[in-house]
Amino acid sequence: MSFLDNLRQQADQLRQTQHLSHADRQARHAEVEKACLAVFRYWVDLSKQLNTLLPVPRGRYLIDTKLAIQGQPMRNFRADVRKKGLSVDQDLTDHVALYATVGEGQSVHLKRDFLPEMEKLEARLNQAGIRYQPERILQPETGKLLEVRYEFVADVIAGIKLKPLHDEARLQFQVNNLEGLARWTVEFEASQVSTTVLDELSKWVVGQPNDFVRRGKLLEMKEV
Repeated sequence: MSFLDNLRQQADQLRQTQHLSHADRQARHAEVEKACLAVFRYWVDLSKQLNTLLPVPRGRYLIDTKLAIQGQPMRNFRADVRKKGLSVDQDLTDHVALYATVGEGQSVHLKRDFLPEMEKLEARLNQAGIRYQPERILQPETGKLLEVRYEFVADVIAGIKLKPLHDEARLQFQVNNLEGLARWTVEFEASQVSTTVLDELSKWVVGQPNDFVRRGKLLEMKEV
């Protein structure tokens, strides 16, 4: 065999491997996209039902020592899907989400003059998805920070954000504030995400016992 024949053989083997890798990658992408579409359709239907039922979440949303949300129904359920050009030949799903609001639109004014307390309050507001614009009050003569004032509407954003991992054929569910200010991240193989799994997640949304986390792989659990 000549040297050129040897190179040709190596190149043919590499081309075959690349072709199989590309086909496998496309199959993984297709499986993930199918799962994302199924989740989105499920959440669209779920939103319609829950906007009538208005479930009350479990837990207590502690925004401040004197401000907690508890026993208030979840409203304004809405499902969303976003695409992004993650592939050269197709648009793939960037994320799928289900959102709801917990609260009664209460306007709140708070003041903080101690840095650790400011950081704790802002961490809770950020986890709650509450928009706020801190106002720094300075001492006129010295410019020293006297206090920070916070004005916001105390409505917590709760829900789930699904992030697809196309090349790995996996899906990550980031569950936010379904029972207090906390974030859970649970991962599943795309093939695992069935109606049964989504039903268990729906039980969590409406405050019922469920085994959603047990069925997947818990990557993170963080309370604020």
